[in-house]
Amino acid sequence: MEILHFNDCCDVADAMFEDISSGDICVSVYCHYDYAIGILKSLLSSDKTFIKSIEIRDYEWNHYDREFIITLMGDAIYCEPAFNTETNQYLLSGCNVAYVHMDCNSSILKKIDCPKIYDFSVDFLDDDSDDICENSEYFSEGTNISKDKNGNPEGFTKSWTSDVNGIQKHSSYSFYSNDMEVLREVAKKFNVKL
Repeated sequence: MEILHFNDCCDVADAMFEDISSGDICVSVYCHYDYAIGILKSLLSSDKTFIKSIEIRDYEWNHYDREFIITLMGDAIYCEPAFNTETNQYLLSGCNVAYVHMDCNSSILKKIDCPKIYDFSVDFLDDDSDDICENSEYFSEGTNISKDKNGNPEGFTKSWTSDVNGIQKHSSYSFYSNDMEVLREVAKKFNVKL
């Protein structure tokens, strides 16, 4: 999968517009809340688009901490949670072009029916350092902890990206278990605090 690096959420929205302009009918972005808000803001600031359906709330409102799907279909914008908490699985979705943020759970890829799928990062939000240059080492990581209705941990996804002398490597590990003892043991090995 090709990895794309965008400077900010406006660049992600611009890529979506370019795909639509070049003949793709449906373009989707899969990302977590902070990225989704920035991308939606950029899409909505254009006079080319209108809201068809948007369902997004922050974690404090409904404790949803998974990915969202933002879809641009022509000039219509859609946004919805990518994970169904009632069935405990990702939604099946289809599009012509898909951009999947590097912090997304890898399980989401199995549910995307799309001929062109890109992994992406957003430098403005993903980079903690402003002075990354050639011949340097760079490392970033993110952790997403999934909880049940009662707030108890049921699993986690840890993703990390390293860049050594221009060679970028991205890894992700997900683990889910009903056995809290096993979950804590695996989380400890990955330095994840539940």
